[in-house]
Amino acid sequence: MSAVRAGILVTGTEVITARITDRNGPWISRRLGELGIDVIDILVVGDRPAELEAGLRFMADGGADLIVTSGGLGPTADDLTAEIVARFAGVELVLDEGMRERIERIVARFARTRMHFDPEALQASTRKQAMIPEGAEAIDPAGTAPGLVVEPANGPIVAVLPGPPRELQAMWEPVLETRAVRELLDRADAYEGATLRLFGIPESEIAQSLREIGAETDLSPLEITTCLRRGEIEIATPPRC
Repeated sequence: MSAVRAGILVTGTEVITARITDRNGPWISRRLGELGIDVIDILVVGDRPAELEAGLRFMADGGADLIVTSGGLGPTADDLTAEIVARFAGVELVLDEGMRERIERIVARFARTRMHFDPEALQASTRKQAMIPEGAEAIDPAGTAPGLVVEPANGPIVAVLPGPPRELQAMWEPVLETRAVRELLDRADAYEGATLRLFGIPESEIAQSLREIGAETDLSPLEITTCLRRGEIEIATPPRC
């Protein structure tokens, strides 16, 4: 098990209701595993303040050093992630003027080339997306929503990313380059993962083989999983090992 543990909090009522399929949780989990970080939970919650905050506190209570969120950074009333993360960290939301100007320039390009925006609505939406938790490090947007890295005085670091997979993936490397996340990664353990794919052997025989191996060899440092798919049985020691 790695010295660094992480939780992934996917937000969006559209995910809970299966209107869209979550692509971010598995993608983030793979990236964290590649960095030697032990992923302890992937939670999906709706766009409700109490559920968002409960998800953050559940992961913090479970020993997460890092929480990565996706979704809830847009300009509409149900986009609440930045507000709830600020509350979780015990800080206020403040207007980042530089970010507001960057978002205005991005949206202005859309307004010129694609559609007509109401100026008053545009101003309000831009301001909302430029409100960040005090002390947070803001990540330049790949769309219109900035990412955030929030470091509470007591609690896990929270990396806040947008919901659209293209935007989230484009902002991943900048998140890893922030001071807080770099310092966390320095504590992560190196690991090796391996996968065996077997065909024509029943799971009962594999289980027996593992018991016999375990009687002579200490397998406790490994987390061994078996999975039947595509007519094969996979035996894997995943990245968290």
